[in-house]
Amino acid sequence: MRKNPIIALFTILTFVSSNVFGGLAWADEPAEPEPEQVVTIQAGEPAPFAGTLFSTTAAAKLVVDLEFNQEACHLEIDRRLRLSGAEYQLQIDILDVSLESLGIKTTSLLEIRDEHIMFLETELKPTPWFKSSEFGFVIGILAGAGITIGAGYAIHQVSQ
Repeated sequence: MRKNPIIALFTILTFVSSNVFGGLAWADEPAEPEPEQVVTIQAGEPAPFAGTLFSTTAAAKLVVDLEFNQEACHLEIDRRLRLSGAEYQLQIDILDVSLESLGIKTTSLLEIRDEHIMFLETELKPTPWFKSSEFGFVIGILAGAGITIGAGYAIHQVSQ
């Protein structure tokens, strides 16, 4: 696709001029604010400036209200901080108790498991051959047979 060189040149010039001259601003200097003034005037005198005129009691009330509101704000902030601290401490205490109870539960479960393992080891462990009831039965039969044979031999010896 072939581009028109006039359009390309116009685009480049527009881009360069907007970047170079675009940052210039033609504004008036800002007006200086009127200085704050406190002037005491008597009834009937013209005010030296335009604005709101307060009586001495109204101005005093305004200052007192401002100080009261500021102190009330500080008190409310302190109250909310203490309340938030108490809520967080409650959450910490609840989690501590939960952790402790889970630790006790885990310890109890481990003790029960260990006792069960010991029980199963003693119940399922094979008894030695010499402690088995079958061995005692065989020994009893052999001892009975031996006593019977011995008694028969003794009776035979005595009868001769």
